[in-house]
Amino acid sequence: MATSKISMWHVKQTEKALKARQLFGEEVRELRRVYNMSRQELAKNMDVSAETVFRIESGLVDPNTYGLRQKIQKAITRSYMVISV
Repeated sequence: MATSKISMWHVKQTEKALKARQLFGEEVRELRRVYNMSRQELAKNMDVSAETVFRIESGLVDPNTYGLRQKIQKAITRSYMVISV
């Protein structure tokens, strides 16, 4: 019988995994600040909630989940073209 992902939520993470998540969160926070973005702006560009961005920056989210790294990079560098008439 296969173990579902839901039943694995309580599995203790290794120190290495926890440290990697914390470092990733710090990198995201610093990148967001370099681009002068609020959590709300980054969340909007990523199509997630501001709470999710907070959880990422706090090291509570696995950086490899659902291509998270690529999604953040795309959201940070998203540019908008302004057309004036």
